[in-house]
Amino acid sequence: MQERTQRGPHEPDRVGWKYPKHRPEASPNLSGNGYTTETKSPDRCAHGRFVACSARTAHESAARIPSAPRYHPLFTSTTRVVVPSSSRTIGRVSDRDEQLPAPTGAGPTGRDGRASTTGAGQAGRTRLRVEIALVLGLSLGASAVYSVLSIINRVTRDVALSQQTATLNTSLSDRPVFDLIYQVLAIVVDLVPVALVAFLLWREQRPHLARLGVDFSRAGRDTLGGVGLALAIGVPGIALYLVGKALDLTVTVVPTDLGQHWWTVPVLLLSAVRAGVTEEVIVVAYLFARLRDLGWRTWPVIVTAALLRGSYHLYQGFGAFVGNVVMGLAFGWLYHRTGRVLPLVVAHVLMDAAVFVGYPWAAATFPAFFGLPG
Repeated sequence: MQERTQRGPHEPDRVGWKYPKHRPEASPNLSGNGYTTETKSPDRCAHGRFVACSARTAHESAARIPSAPRYHPLFTSTTRVVVPSSSRTIGRVSDRDEQLPAPTGAGPTGRDGRASTTGAGQAGRTRLRVEIALVLGLSLGASAVYSVLSIINRVTRDVALSQQTATLNTSLSDRPVFDLIYQVLAIVVDLVPVALVAFLLWREQRPHLARLGVDFSRAGRDTLGGVGLALAIGVPGIALYLVGKALDLTVTVVPTDLGQHWWTVPVLLLSAVRAGVTEEVIVVAYLFARLRDLGWRTWPVIVTAALLRGSYHLYQGFGAFVGNVVMGLAFGWLYHRTGRVLPLVVAHVLMDAAVFVGYPWAAATFPAFFGLPG
Protein backbone atom coordinates (compact mmCIF):
# COMPACT_ATOMS: atom_id res chain seq x y z
CA MET A 1 0.00 0.00 0.00
CA GLN A 2 1.40 3.34 -1.01
CA GLU A 3 2.14 5.90 1.67
CA ARG A 4 0.14 9.15 1.68
CA THR A 5 1.53 12.39 3.08
CA GLN A 6 -0.26 15.40 4.52
CA ARG A 7 -0.81 18.13 1.93
CA GLY A 8 -2.14 21.69 2.02
CA PRO A 9 -5.77 22.50 1.22
CA HIS A 10 -4.91 23.42 -2.40
CA GLU A 11 -2.10 20.96 -3.03
CA PRO A 12 -3.15 17.73 -4.76
CA ASP A 13 -2.37 14.22 -3.70
CA ARG A 14 0.55 12.86 -5.74
CA VAL A 15 -0.47 9.23 -5.43
CA GLY A 16 -0.83 7.49 -8.75
CA TRP A 17 0.34 10.29 -11.05
CA LYS A 18 3.86 11.22 -10.07
CA TYR A 19 4.90 11.10 -13.70
CA PRO A 20 2.12 12.52 -15.92
CA LYS A 21 1.45 10.94 -19.24
CA HIS A 22 2.18 13.13 -22.27
CA ARG A 23 -0.03 12.10 -25.08
CA PRO A 24 1.31 12.92 -28.57
CA GLU A 25 -2.12 12.71 -30.14
CA ALA A 26 -4.30 15.79 -30.58
CA SER A 27 -5.85 17.00 -27.36
CA PRO A 28 -9.11 18.88 -26.71
CA ASN A 29 -8.69 22.51 -27.61
CA LEU A 30 -9.40 24.65 -24.55
CA SER A 31 -9.80 27.82 -26.60
CA GLY A 32 -12.55 26.35 -28.76
CA ASN A 33 -11.12 27.37 -32.13
CA GLY A 34 -12.09 24.16 -33.89
CA TYR A 35 -8.71 22.39 -34.07
CA THR A 36 -6.34 20.91 -31.51
CA THR A 37 -2.67 21.40 -30.74
CA GLU A 38 -0.41 20.01 -28.05
CA THR A 39 0.55 23.19 -26.17
CA LYS A 40 3.40 23.01 -23.70
CA SER A 41 3.24 25.11 -20.54
CA PRO A 42 6.35 26.13 -18.53
CA ASP A 43 4.25 26.79 -15.41
CA ARG A 44 3.97 24.56 -12.36
CA CYS A 45 1.58 21.75 -13.10
CA ALA A 46 -1.19 20.60 -10.85
CA HIS A 47 0.95 17.88 -9.31
CA GLY A 48 3.43 20.44 -7.96
CA ARG A 49 6.49 19.71 -10.13
CA PHE A 50 8.09 21.95 -12.78
CA VAL A 51 7.56 19.85 -15.85
CA ALA A 52 6.30 20.58 -19.35
CA CYS A 53 2.74 19.33 -19.33
CA SER A 54 0.43 19.12 -22.25
CA ALA A 55 -2.76 21.15 -22.23
CA ARG A 56 -4.85 18.01 -21.90
CA THR A 57 -2.83 16.55 -19.01
CA ALA A 58 -2.94 19.85 -17.18
CA HIS A 59 -6.67 20.10 -17.79
CA GLU A 60 -7.28 16.62 -16.39
CA SER A 61 -5.11 17.37 -13.37
CA ALA A 62 -6.90 20.60 -12.65
CA ALA A 63 -10.24 18.84 -12.82
CA ARG A 64 -9.19 16.73 -9.85
CA ILE A 65 -8.70 19.81 -7.67
CA PRO A 66 -12.17 21.04 -6.71
CA SER A 67 -10.88 23.68 -4.33
CA ALA A 68 -8.26 25.17 -6.64
CA PRO A 69 -8.00 28.96 -6.35
CA ARG A 70 -9.38 31.14 -9.11
CA TYR A 71 -5.98 32.41 -10.27
CA HIS A 72 -4.19 29.08 -10.30
CA PRO A 73 -0.77 29.09 -12.04
CA LEU A 74 -2.10 26.46 -14.38
CA PHE A 75 -4.40 28.99 -16.05
CA THR A 76 -1.92 31.86 -16.07
CA SER A 77 -0.54 32.58 -19.50
CA THR A 78 2.34 34.80 -20.47
CA THR A 79 2.01 36.95 -23.59
CA ARG A 80 5.15 38.02 -25.37
CA VAL A 81 4.75 41.46 -26.91
CA VAL A 82 7.30 42.64 -29.43
CA VAL A 83 7.48 46.43 -29.63
CA PRO A 84 9.47 48.04 -32.44
CA SER A 85 12.40 50.01 -31.12
CA SER A 86 12.05 53.78 -31.32
CA SER A 87 15.32 54.73 -29.65
CA ARG A 88 16.72 56.28 -32.83
CA THR A 89 13.90 58.60 -33.78
CA ILE A 90 16.30 61.51 -34.17
CA GLY A 91 19.72 60.94 -35.64
CA ARG A 92 21.26 59.66 -38.77
CA VAL A 93 18.69 58.35 -41.23
CA SER A 94 20.14 55.49 -43.22
CA ASP A 95 19.17 52.19 -44.80
CA ARG A 96 20.47 50.25 -41.80
CA ASP A 97 20.01 52.52 -38.79
CA GLU A 98 16.25 52.85 -38.80
CA GLN A 99 13.61 50.85 -40.54
CA LEU A 100 10.48 52.91 -40.24
CA PRO A 101 7.19 51.13 -39.60
CA ALA A 102 4.66 51.01 -42.37
CA PRO A 103 2.07 53.80 -42.26
CA THR A 104 -1.42 53.14 -41.01
CA GLY A 105 -3.45 51.33 -43.63
CA ALA A 106 -0.39 50.19 -45.55
CA GLY A 107 -1.16 46.52 -45.06
CA PRO A 108 1.22 43.75 -44.00
CA THR A 109 4.88 44.53 -43.46
CA GLY A 110 7.97 42.52 -44.29
CA ARG A 111 10.90 41.67 -42.07
CA ASP A 112 12.49 45.07 -42.64
CA GLY A 113 9.40 46.95 -41.42
CA ARG A 114 8.41 48.29 -44.82
CA ALA A 115 5.05 47.83 -46.46
CA SER A 116 4.56 44.54 -48.23
CA THR A 117 4.26 44.60 -51.99
CA THR A 118 1.48 42.06 -52.15
CA GLY A 119 -2.15 42.09 -51.17
CA ALA A 120 -3.13 44.88 -48.84
CA GLY A 121 0.50 46.06 -48.79
CA GLN A 122 0.35 46.93 -52.48
CA ALA A 123 -2.81 48.93 -51.84
CA GLY A 124 -0.98 50.75 -49.05
CA ARG A 125 1.90 51.65 -51.37
CA THR A 126 -0.55 52.98 -53.94
CA ARG A 127 -2.18 55.04 -51.21
CA LEU A 128 1.22 56.48 -50.28
CA ARG A 129 1.93 57.45 -53.88
CA VAL A 130 -1.43 59.21 -54.11
CA GLU A 131 -0.73 61.01 -50.82
CA ILE A 132 2.65 62.24 -52.10
CA ALA A 133 1.07 63.45 -55.34
CA LEU A 134 -1.64 65.33 -53.44
CA VAL A 135 0.81 66.99 -51.05
CA LEU A 136 3.09 68.10 -53.87
CA GLY A 137 0.12 69.15 -55.99
CA LEU A 138 -0.98 71.48 -53.20
CA SER A 139 2.48 72.94 -52.69
CA LEU A 140 5.84 72.86 -54.45
CA GLY A 141 4.90 70.34 -57.10
CA ALA A 142 2.45 72.85 -58.55
CA SER A 143 5.15 75.53 -58.33
CA ALA A 144 7.47 73.26 -60.31
CA VAL A 145 4.91 72.88 -63.10
CA TYR A 146 4.41 76.64 -63.38
CA SER A 147 8.15 77.20 -63.23
CA VAL A 148 8.80 74.82 -66.12
CA LEU A 149 6.16 76.60 -68.19
CA SER A 150 7.73 79.93 -67.26
CA ILE A 151 11.21 78.99 -68.46
CA ILE A 152 9.76 77.67 -71.72
CA ASN A 153 8.01 80.97 -72.17
CA ARG A 154 11.21 82.90 -71.45
CA VAL A 155 13.54 80.98 -73.76
CA THR A 156 11.09 81.25 -76.66
CA ARG A 157 11.15 85.05 -76.52
CA ASP A 158 13.46 87.26 -78.52
CA VAL A 159 14.79 88.89 -75.34
CA ALA A 160 17.87 87.38 -73.69
CA LEU A 161 17.41 85.71 -70.32
CA SER A 162 19.74 88.13 -68.58
CA GLN A 163 17.57 91.02 -69.77
CA GLN A 164 14.39 89.54 -68.32
CA THR A 165 13.34 89.97 -64.70
CA ALA A 166 11.70 87.79 -62.07
CA THR A 167 10.16 89.41 -58.99
CA LEU A 168 10.07 87.31 -55.82
CA ASN A 169 7.73 89.35 -53.63
CA THR A 170 5.16 91.32 -55.58
CA SER A 171 2.58 93.82 -54.44
CA LEU A 172 -0.94 92.40 -54.36
CA SER A 173 -2.92 95.63 -54.10
CA ASP A 174 -2.39 99.31 -54.74
CA ARG A 175 -4.00 100.05 -51.35
CA PRO A 176 -1.43 99.52 -48.55
CA VAL A 177 -3.90 98.15 -46.00
CA PHE A 178 -5.25 95.49 -48.35
CA ASP A 179 -1.77 94.76 -49.65
CA LEU A 180 -0.72 93.93 -46.09
CA ILE A 181 -3.79 91.72 -45.57
CA TYR A 182 -3.21 89.88 -48.83
CA GLN A 183 0.48 89.35 -48.06
CA VAL A 184 -0.18 87.86 -44.63
CA LEU A 185 -3.02 85.72 -45.94
CA ALA A 186 -0.83 84.37 -48.75
CA ILE A 187 1.85 83.38 -46.22
CA VAL A 188 -0.67 81.57 -44.02
CA VAL A 189 -2.20 79.70 -46.97
CA ASP A 190 1.24 78.60 -48.21
CA LEU A 191 1.96 77.07 -44.79
CA VAL A 192 -1.16 74.88 -44.86
CA PRO A 193 0.62 72.02 -46.72
CA VAL A 194 3.25 72.05 -43.97
CA ALA A 195 0.50 71.58 -41.40
CA LEU A 196 -0.89 68.77 -43.56
CA VAL A 197 2.35 66.77 -43.63
CA ALA A 198 2.78 67.36 -39.90
CA PHE A 199 -0.69 65.89 -39.39
CA LEU A 200 0.07 62.92 -41.64
CA LEU A 201 3.33 62.04 -39.88
CA TRP A 202 2.34 62.94 -36.32
CA ARG A 203 3.30 60.31 -33.73
CA GLU A 204 1.78 59.72 -30.31
CA GLN A 205 5.12 59.36 -28.55
CA ARG A 206 7.57 62.22 -28.17
CA PRO A 207 9.03 63.80 -30.18
CA HIS A 208 5.77 63.92 -32.10
CA LEU A 209 7.33 65.02 -35.40
CA ALA A 210 10.38 62.79 -35.22
CA ARG A 211 9.71 61.40 -38.71
CA LEU A 212 10.04 64.95 -40.05
CA GLY A 213 13.29 65.48 -38.17
CA VAL A 214 11.71 68.11 -35.92
CA ASP A 215 13.19 68.12 -32.43
CA PHE A 216 13.82 71.25 -30.35
CA SER A 217 15.99 69.57 -27.73
CA ARG A 218 19.12 71.03 -29.36
CA ALA A 219 17.70 74.28 -30.71
CA GLY A 220 20.82 76.34 -29.95
CA ARG A 221 23.16 73.89 -31.61
CA ASP A 222 20.87 73.54 -34.62
CA THR A 223 20.67 77.32 -34.97
CA LEU A 224 24.45 77.69 -34.97
CA GLY A 225 24.71 74.91 -37.50
CA GLY A 226 22.15 76.69 -39.67
CA VAL A 227 24.15 79.94 -39.54
CA GLY A 228 27.30 78.16 -40.67
CA LEU A 229 25.41 76.36 -43.41
CA ALA A 230 23.92 79.64 -44.66
CA LEU A 231 27.39 81.13 -45.00
CA ALA A 232 28.72 78.02 -46.72
CA ILE A 233 25.86 77.91 -49.25
CA GLY A 234 24.90 81.58 -49.56
CA VAL A 235 28.24 83.10 -50.58
CA PRO A 236 28.88 80.63 -53.44
CA GLY A 237 25.23 81.10 -54.43
CA ILE A 238 25.77 84.81 -55.04
CA ALA A 239 28.82 84.03 -57.17
CA LEU A 240 26.86 81.49 -59.18
CA TYR A 241 24.10 84.03 -59.77
CA LEU A 242 26.58 86.55 -61.15
CA VAL A 243 28.19 83.94 -63.39
CA GLY A 244 24.77 82.91 -64.68
CA LYS A 245 23.97 86.54 -65.48
CA ALA A 246 27.25 86.93 -67.38
CA LEU A 247 26.60 83.75 -69.38
CA ASP A 248 23.01 84.75 -70.14
CA LEU A 249 21.68 81.74 -68.21
CA THR A 250 19.94 83.57 -65.38
CA VAL A 251 17.30 86.27 -65.32
CA THR A 252 17.61 89.44 -63.27
CA VAL A 253 16.08 88.67 -59.89
CA VAL A 254 14.15 91.47 -58.18
CA PRO A 255 13.63 90.44 -54.53
CA THR A 256 10.65 92.74 -53.94
CA ASP A 257 8.59 95.53 -55.43
CA LEU A 258 6.70 96.26 -52.22
CA GLY A 259 6.45 99.92 -51.35
CA GLN A 260 8.17 101.56 -48.40
CA HIS A 261 5.69 100.83 -45.61
CA TRP A 262 6.11 100.16 -41.90
CA TRP A 263 5.19 96.53 -42.52
CA THR A 264 7.46 95.89 -45.53
CA VAL A 265 10.42 94.41 -43.65
CA PRO A 266 8.29 92.25 -41.31
CA VAL A 267 6.38 90.84 -44.29
CA LEU A 268 9.63 90.10 -46.12
CA LEU A 269 10.98 88.29 -43.05
CA LEU A 270 7.76 86.28 -42.81
CA SER A 271 8.14 85.42 -46.48
CA ALA A 272 11.64 84.12 -45.75
CA VAL A 273 10.26 81.97 -42.93
CA ARG A 274 7.53 80.65 -45.22
CA ALA A 275 10.04 79.64 -47.89
CA GLY A 276 12.44 78.00 -45.45
CA VAL A 277 9.81 76.02 -43.58
CA THR A 278 7.84 74.95 -46.64
CA GLU A 279 10.76 73.84 -48.76
CA GLU A 280 12.81 72.04 -46.13
CA VAL A 281 9.91 70.30 -44.37
CA ILE A 282 8.16 69.13 -47.54
CA VAL A 283 10.97 68.65 -50.06
CA VAL A 284 13.49 67.15 -47.64
CA ALA A 285 11.86 65.76 -44.49
CA TYR A 286 8.47 64.68 -45.86
CA LEU A 287 9.76 63.20 -49.11
CA PHE A 288 12.54 61.43 -47.28
CA ALA A 289 10.05 59.81 -44.89
CA ARG A 290 7.47 58.79 -47.47
CA LEU A 291 9.86 57.61 -50.19
CA ARG A 292 11.66 55.52 -47.60
CA ASP A 293 8.27 54.03 -46.69
CA LEU A 294 8.00 53.02 -50.34
CA GLY A 295 11.35 51.25 -50.14
CA TRP A 296 13.54 53.84 -51.88
CA ARG A 297 17.24 53.89 -51.11
CA THR A 298 18.97 56.95 -49.70
CA TRP A 299 20.60 58.53 -52.73
CA PRO A 300 17.61 58.18 -55.08
CA VAL A 301 15.61 60.09 -52.46
CA ILE A 302 18.26 62.82 -52.18
CA VAL A 303 18.59 63.21 -55.95
CA THR A 304 14.81 63.29 -56.49
CA ALA A 305 14.34 65.97 -53.83
CA ALA A 306 17.21 68.01 -55.26
CA LEU A 307 15.77 67.87 -58.79
CA LEU A 308 12.38 68.95 -57.47
CA ARG A 309 14.04 71.87 -55.67
CA GLY A 310 15.78 72.94 -58.84
CA SER A 311 12.65 72.58 -60.98
CA TYR A 312 10.53 75.06 -59.03
CA HIS A 313 13.37 77.61 -59.31
CA LEU A 314 13.60 77.31 -63.10
CA TYR A 315 11.63 80.53 -63.57
CA GLN A 316 14.83 82.31 -62.47
CA GLY A 317 16.86 80.66 -65.23
CA PHE A 318 19.15 77.68 -65.72
CA GLY A 319 21.78 79.04 -63.36
CA ALA A 320 19.26 79.05 -60.53
CA PHE A 321 18.27 75.50 -61.43
CA VAL A 322 21.86 74.25 -61.18
CA GLY A 323 22.54 76.17 -57.98
CA ASN A 324 19.42 74.87 -56.24
CA VAL A 325 20.09 71.27 -57.32
CA VAL A 326 23.55 71.49 -55.76
CA MET A 327 22.02 73.03 -52.64
CA GLY A 328 19.42 70.25 -52.55
CA LEU A 329 22.10 67.57 -52.76
CA ALA A 330 24.01 69.14 -49.88
CA PHE A 331 20.89 69.59 -47.74
CA GLY A 332 19.68 66.07 -48.47
CA TRP A 333 23.02 64.55 -47.54
CA LEU A 334 23.14 66.54 -44.30
CA TYR A 335 19.62 65.43 -43.42
CA HIS A 336 20.60 61.85 -44.13
CA ARG A 337 23.58 62.19 -41.80
CA THR A 338 21.88 64.03 -38.93
CA GLY A 339 18.15 63.34 -39.25
CA ARG A 340 17.47 66.96 -38.17
CA VAL A 341 15.62 69.44 -40.34
CA LEU A 342 15.92 72.53 -38.11
CA PRO A 343 19.46 73.49 -39.28
CA LEU A 344 18.25 73.38 -42.88
CA VAL A 345 15.28 75.60 -42.08
CA VAL A 346 17.46 78.12 -40.23
CA ALA A 347 19.98 78.26 -43.09
CA HIS A 348 17.26 78.72 -45.70
CA VAL A 349 15.48 81.43 -43.73
CA LEU A 350 18.73 83.38 -43.21
CA MET A 351 19.66 83.19 -46.89
CA ASP A 352 16.23 84.33 -48.05
CA ALA A 353 16.10 87.09 -45.43
CA ALA A 354 19.46 88.36 -46.67
CA VAL A 355 18.17 88.35 -50.24
CA PHE A 356 14.76 89.88 -49.50
CA VAL A 357 15.95 92.57 -47.10
CA GLY A 358 19.66 93.00 -47.74
CA TYR A 359 19.74 92.66 -51.50
CA PRO A 360 17.60 95.77 -52.25
CA TRP A 361 19.96 97.89 -50.18
CA ALA A 362 23.06 96.33 -51.76
CA ALA A 363 21.63 96.62 -55.29
CA ALA A 364 20.76 100.30 -54.73
CA THR A 365 24.21 101.00 -53.29
CA PHE A 366 26.26 98.95 -55.80
CA PRO A 367 24.08 98.66 -58.93
CA ALA A 368 26.98 97.97 -61.29
CA PHE A 369 28.10 94.98 -59.21
CA PHE A 370 24.72 93.29 -59.64
CA GLY A 371 24.36 94.27 -63.31
CA LEU A 372 21.63 96.81 -62.69
CA PRO A 373 21.31 100.25 -64.31
CA GLY A 374 22.64 103.03 -62.09
